[in-house]
Amino acid sequence: MKRSLPFALALTALVSTCLFAEPAPHDEGGPHHKDEFPVIDTSKLPAASTQTGVTYVKDIHPIFDQSGCFQCHGERRQKGRLRLDSIEAVMRGGKDGKIVEPGNSVKSWLVVAVSRLDSDSAMPPEKHKHGRPEGAPEGAPHAEMPKATPLTADQVGLVRAWIDQGAK
Repeated sequence: MKRSLPFALALTALVSTCLFAEPAPHDEGGPHHKDEFPVIDTSKLPAASTQTGVTYVKDIHPIFDQSGCFQCHGERRQKGRLRLDSIEAVMRGGKDGKIVEPGNSVKSWLVVAVSRLDSDSAMPPEKHKHGRPEGAPEGAPHAEMPKATPLTADQVGLVRAWIDQGAK
């Protein structure tokens, strides 16, 4: 069956648009996650700390280190291609985009995750699994990791203050 030239041109244009178009920017400058930004009741977020001069190196890195965040988001492993062990990595985000909106902790995916108000994005998740133990054959069961500790309300408040103060 012969197709008309206009049909062929329209089909070619449609395929080209789908293959080569730039992805549409996410609304509100927020994260570019596969899923939309979680809808949470922001009144349930711990209040931002009143501490001033909050920095990643002095205040936030130690919290992430002590809580075990680097087990999955550090030098050895980067779930979702996300590292939290340096400010540059945090600001770069992961495979799904930015996780920090400097100056606006309420619109920062990192705050939603560590506040654990949304069960789908809560960090740390309920169960921690990582890849095969080193040297284990393909198909070997996943090893259980030590469980990371959820951040306290005060720690989430400090993360919020850090972001609200510009995420320096």
